[in-house]
Amino acid sequence: MAEKVGEFSIDVVNALALDIPAGTAIYISESNRRHMKNRHPWEYEKYHSRLPKIFLAPDYAGINPSDGSIEVIKVFSKTIKVAVRIAKDGDYVSVK
Repeated sequence: MAEKVGEFSIDVVNALALDIPAGTAIYISESNRRHMKNRHPWEYEKYHSRLPKIFLAPDYAGINPSDGSIEVIKVFSKTIKVAVRIAKDGDYVSVK
């Protein structure tokens, strides 16, 4: 079952000229959660609870040219960046 982890902010919607309303929900599926836990366990443990903040106020946002997904990045320290890719499949339900 997918869990809501955030919403698209008005700033991201406007900056990327997205064709969605601000406040559109972002969900994470169980398969994406397992992927993050397996491939990025330290980052997942430290930052998964901060996903809503990352979506609300990212430091950077853009469109990935290779697959058209939306990327938001929040810098938490000089050496750690958390990037979240949101796949544009249907209802923006996949956090990778």
